Amino acid sequence: MEWLPDLPEPLRALPRRHPATWEIALLSEFEKDPALHVQVIVLRRRIERNFSFERNGTVFHILKAPGVLRVGTLFWLDTFLIRRVCRKIQPDLIHAWGNENGAALIAHRLGYPYVMTVQGLFSWYKTKVPLSGYLRFVELWERISLPRAPVVTAEATFAVQFLKERYPRVRVKQAEEAPNPAFSQVIRRPQITPVHFIFVGTLGFPKGTDLLFKALDQLAAEMSFKLTVISGPNKQYLESLRSTVSEALWQRPHRGQRGCGSWRAGRRVKRWWRSRLRCSRQERVDVSARRFTKLHSSDTVGLRASAIQQRTG
Repeated sequence: MEWLPDLPEPLRALPRRHPATWEIALLSEFEKDPALHVQVIVLRRRIERNFSFERNGTVFHILKAPGVLRVGTLFWLDTFLIRRVCRKIQPDLIHAWGNENGAALIAHRLGYPYVMTVQGLFSWYKTKVPLSGYLRFVELWERISLPRAPVVTAEATFAVQFLKERYPRVRVKQAEEAPNPAFSQVIRRPQITPVHFIFVGTLGFPKGTDLLFKALDQLAAEMSFKLTVISGPNKQYLESLRSTVSEALWQRPHRGQRGCGSWRAGRRVKRWWRSRLRCSRQERVDVSARRFTKLHSSDTVGLRASAIQQRTG
């Protein structure tokens, strides 16, 4: 929501979250169908009061909700706030996006027809990587929510097959996410000398950031390259990686700076598109290959695992 180009003034000070370009692309398609009336309900803590606005026929409801109370009440606060809106708008169908913030739990409590979309698949994640304390709770909610959902969608065939095997009574459908046309319209002008690698994603062990740095450490003696990281900052994790690679790699200059990359939270994707030769993805766990869907015309590197294998072969 924060990435809408014409956000109302009371909401412009909100920090931008994940750009979710596939949601913007899908919304633009929904707006072309006059038979659809889409209403988006978003909870935020950094607003003074509840706020609603309409844009191209879509109504956005921004509800004030303290973050601690949301989790502390097992999202019953969310349920109460969203139920008040639903009683006014009387939706025919509710779309619960992901389970990370209790969306599927809330949708089931509301009592309206709903469909759940899998964002992360934590019952599978926990077999591959350690989960944080919060994500262990998410995995518990997932085990409760999935068997009760009337319809579950997932982007990757891997996720669909996993869900069908684990929950044979649940209706599971594959629904690929909509890539933003901007990604295919930009003319590529890849930088070849030196080779330019780009990492797009969250910095951390599940996303394989350590694997990327170790691989580049081995390449450092063989070739010249640049690395750009498009992500939110995580200085503590980066410092933990420093002892795992050579100091020579860590001190490589990048665009006149010292270090291995620049940390930019999703800004100006087109700029990186024009300068990129390869997009490297080495996640240990992933059930959505949306970045490969967007970057289908670029050279890509990824692990032969889960959803990524669908795009890279």
